[in-house]
Amino acid sequence: MIILIFVSTESLIQFGRADILAWAFAFALLASGQAVHPWSLIANQPTFFAGERSFSIYLLHPIIIYILGPIYLKIYSVIGSNFGIAFIACVLVTLVILLPMTAITYALVESPGMKMGRWFIRHNRSIDRKKTIKNSPEALEKI
Repeated sequence: MIILIFVSTESLIQFGRADILAWAFAFALLASGQAVHPWSLIANQPTFFAGERSFSIYLLHPIIIYILGPIYLKIYSVIGSNFGIAFIACVLVTLVILLPMTAITYALVESPGMKMGRWFIRHNRSIDRKKTIKNSPEALEKI
């Protein structure tokens, strides 16, 4: 961000993309503010839930969007595309399906996988400690 302040943004403005710089600046301010003093509108239980399950959301959302394609077309045909209401309706339909699916995959796949990963790390550390003790100077002198 600091580099962008000192670099000429003439090319961004010339091609009509000054909005990118404005969004970057706004996001940097938001992220900095959240780091210093978390705002309860952003740092709350729903965002914690989504953040904890973000990998499942990332993996499942394209599949669910693909499957719901015909439903999206029906929503657009009924509501129309006025004022983005149809888009918001499609997002809500997606979330109604996506969030329970991510909760299931988190509980059945991610959480057990993380527990298994912690077990492997602990197990490997205990093996490394045993190797270290066996190869220590005191242990080698006894041989």
